[in-house]
Amino acid sequence: MKKLISLGLFFIALFVLSACGGDTLGEFPEVNESKKVDMTAEEMNTLLSTVDMEVQMEEAMLLSIDLDMSLDQEYINPFTRIKEYDMSVDLVLSSKTYISLSDQIDEVAVISNNTIELSNTVDYVSTAMTDEEETVEGDLDVYFANQFLYYNADMTTSGDTELIENGKYKMNLGITQSIWDELFVSPEDLAGDYLDIGVNPDELLDTIEMMDYLIEAGMISSYKDGSTYTFMINITKEKLLSNLNSLLDATTDTTGWTEADYFEYSFDLQRSINEFDKLELSVIYVIEDDKLQKFGIDMDVELNQGGMMINISGQIVVDMNVELPDLPKDLDEYDLTDSPLGALGF
Repeated sequence: MKKLISLGLFFIALFVLSACGGDTLGEFPEVNESKKVDMTAEEMNTLLSTVDMEVQMEEAMLLSIDLDMSLDQEYINPFTRIKEYDMSVDLVLSSKTYISLSDQIDEVAVISNNTIELSNTVDYVSTAMTDEEETVEGDLDVYFANQFLYYNADMTTSGDTELIENGKYKMNLGITQSIWDELFVSPEDLAGDYLDIGVNPDELLDTIEMMDYLIEAGMISSYKDGSTYTFMINITKEKLLSNLNSLLDATTDTTGWTEADYFEYSFDLQRSINEFDKLELSVIYVIEDDKLQKFGIDMDVELNQGGMMINISGQIVVDMNVELPDLPKDLDEYDLTDSPLGALGF
């Protein structure tokens, strides 16, 4: 269970990384309500704990991302209290990334195909300054093989910033086997080093108390079809607000708490949850024969934080144990460069 939840959070932050069937690759997993079964927290925890993600993460994976994100903010001069401009950033990303990890650097491979639409606009409302708009859109394919990073960019840019130079380029990252040995103790350790969100998901979710909370709050359902188990976690703002004390019991040692203690901590928790104007999150795990076959996240989030409105909607899907496609045949013809992603800060 620990490894499974950590994998889920890892794939959200990483953002660039079968037995499920060829036609379903990249598709969000569905559940069949007629196959719904009742399971106790102990039964769920036991089944999820049988999945050996350390072994599975050394198999080829497909990460499919379809996200629509926006950030809107108005700037008000703190001295005059007059709004000076509105700023918005919009990103539409469609991505498919195959990843094959190994403890041998010459066996690590990444094949990533991405379509990007990015825009940044500034509308001045109380000054004579000229409005600004920059857009970047197009296709960006990225590969990693034999210690080289390759990219093939066909991007159209408006404005003053050239995000990335179009064309086919390659760069030797200089990752030797000895360097990789230090980085790659195991796939999960590599993910844990990469992800630092200030929360330990193992401690948060790998408890019977949390599983009981999810069941009682109606946030987790289980399904069984032959040897295949599907677990769906459905989190909404309304469900969280309706179960504040139970959430505190599941995540905090509340032994000896008084009503006043619950009131104080639930007030702070409610205030944090209410920063979301909308929170709808579905997470699905598909497990067959003690192996994770598919993992999916469907999200629709609207967050108002410090006058900044953040909207994120879309899906992230991970297919395990897939067949790695062939790399392009012309990688040797890519132009060698020292820093193809210089505009991105690399």
